Order: sequence, then structure tokens, then C-alpha cells
Amino acid sequence: MEINKFHALQLFTDTFAAETVHLTNNKIGIYIRLLCFSWTKNTKPFTTESAFRICQCTTDNCHIDVYEVLEEFFKVERECDNRNLKTWIHKRLVQEHEYLSNKYKSRSEAGRKG
Repeated sequence: MEINKFHALQLFTDTFAAETVHLTNNKIGIYIRLLCFSWTKNTKPFTTESAFRICQCTTDNCHIDVYEVLEEFFKVERECDNRNLKTWIHKRLVQEHEYLSNKYKSRSEAGRKG
């Protein structure tokens, strides 16, 4: 399986602003951290527990904020009785990553053919 690491994440600002207008600045920071982490890891699923670490959460209130952001913007990839072990993906990021992977793969194949 070929893994492509894309260093830049395109932020669709109109969509982002519209979908996050109700969030506090703290929750927007959490959301951005999780988006960036997911992108740099090729959109592979991560656990709720990992999300707490990514967002540097040390308080119960922070854990609540992270969980609320996960539930609103991410999709459960693997359900688990222990909510800290659930795994999450961001559907739009997965789609964008697949699109770019396919785009660069087809360009590479076209380049080889001349």
C-alpha cells in the first residue's frame, strides 16, 4: 500500500467559518489541532484518548470539549464500550486525501508513459 504524505492541508475557509461559528475559541483550537494531526497521519483513525493527548488536555472540562468536538465533526470509525478507546476519522479529510493520492498517482503514471 502506497502512503502519500501531503504537507499542506487546504482549508476551505467558507465552510470552516460557517460550520464553526457557534464554537468557542477553545473548541476551534481543539478542532484545528485534530484536523492537523489527522492530516499529518494520512487520515488514519485515532482514539479519543489520543485526542486528549493531541489537545494537551489535563482537566475534565477539556476532555468534555474534545469529546464534543469529536462527536460533532468526526465520525466513529470503531465503536468501543470504553469511550476513550473509540476510534475517529474525519470523513472530508479522508476524501481529500484519497483525491490527492489518486491525482498524484495518475500524474506519475502519465509522466512515466511520456
